[in-house]
Amino acid sequence: WFANIPNVWHLRDEDLDGKADTRRSISYGHGVRVGFLGHDLHGLVWGPDGRLYFSIGDRASVLKTEGRTVGTQDTGAVFRCNPDGTGMEMVYSGLRNPQELVFDEWGNLFTGDNNSDGGDKARVVFVADGGESGWEMPFQTLEDANKRGPWEQEHLWHVHAADDPVQAAWITPPVAHLTDGPSGLAAYPGTGFPKEFDGTFLICDFLGGDAYSQVWRFGVRPAGAGYELVDPQTFIKSILPTDVEFAPDGHLYASDWWNGWQSDGKGRIYRVWHPESLFKPSAQEAIRVLREGFRQRPTEALLSMLDHDARRLRQGAHLELAARGTRSVESLAALVRDPAARQRPQLHALWALQVIARRQVGSSAAKTACEALISLCACVDEEIRAQAARAIGDAGCKAGLEAVRGLMTDSSPRVRAFACGALGQLR
Repeated sequence: WFANIPNVWHLRDEDLDGKADTRRSISYGHGVRVGFLGHDLHGLVWGPDGRLYFSIGDRASVLKTEGRTVGTQDTGAVFRCNPDGTGMEMVYSGLRNPQELVFDEWGNLFTGDNNSDGGDKARVVFVADGGESGWEMPFQTLEDANKRGPWEQEHLWHVHAADDPVQAAWITPPVAHLTDGPSGLAAYPGTGFPKEFDGTFLICDFLGGDAYSQVWRFGVRPAGAGYELVDPQTFIKSILPTDVEFAPDGHLYASDWWNGWQSDGKGRIYRVWHPESLFKPSAQEAIRVLREGFRQRPTEALLSMLDHDARRLRQGAHLELAARGTRSVESLAALVRDPAARQRPQLHALWALQVIARRQVGSSAAKTACEALISLCACVDEEIRAQAARAIGDAGCKAGLEAVRGLMTDSSPRVRAFACGALGQLR
């Protein structure tokens, strides 16, 4: 078990081409205990805040980094860090085996977590900053009258119900029970498929045989400060899916394990597409821009991309604008303050300002970014207020303390939740 300790590696293109070996580990200290095979590192994804997010199962992680200890010894968790591995944080804990992480178009992070074969059910989880699902690896060993211990007795795996007198109040309940063997997870990126895919997710249900395994499609909608499931339905069946991904070229790819729990050396990859949607101008533009990149594009062109249908394109544009700092901060601030701005470009401009304020602490660009973020606490759009509060806390904009404190009595539970988290960071 300990001969193959998981690491997160940084690779350059030349590593893949065999021209040089510049690999280096940006994170180690994962897989510190004995647990089920496969309960290790998964789910690398870039967040709208420009950081790398990843998950581990209940083999757990204890990371010694920058004079701090980050992680936990007995549970699965979600971490994030800067591209070079600095600034490591544990975002969420209490998971059993989260296989993949995805962001939706509002910057919400989701995962699928597996059941323990103890009568509990697999879960779709909203990975809220600072959240905790309640699972600990030793629960796996508890049987008979004490089967799974508090995990069962305190209804930690149950979906929240207002009339449940047993469920512990300190956990973040799951969004829903869906699948029996959650594996790959994908969020629709906005182009390549019909309009009905907007805001939806795909999740693989891996059950050891293609007769009862499938890929589900589902949506979520707000429920208090969290979410609830919407319209789950079978999207692909008669395969044994391990992963599903929306590719930058507009196609959907699904991997098929073929058969059984143990590999027999076979496997297939399927490609799925919708011709009418794939060849729409917005989809073709996204493919072209993603191939060409963002660095050589003028600021005005990048600003216009913040309202494109393709989320990858929008995120690439706002992260490039953030990287330009003083050269783009005034334009971003003007956009978020524009009362006529649409929510979508305003959100991406907000995230770019968040990155500038966090990365360039003490600079004039950071001051301008923080001032713009603070002004958004009075926005009429509750989603913008919520995102502004979270951004102020994440960026450490101390001048925004009173503005965020004022949101603690907001009419929206999502705004109040984000404001509470931000105050914890600004303390």
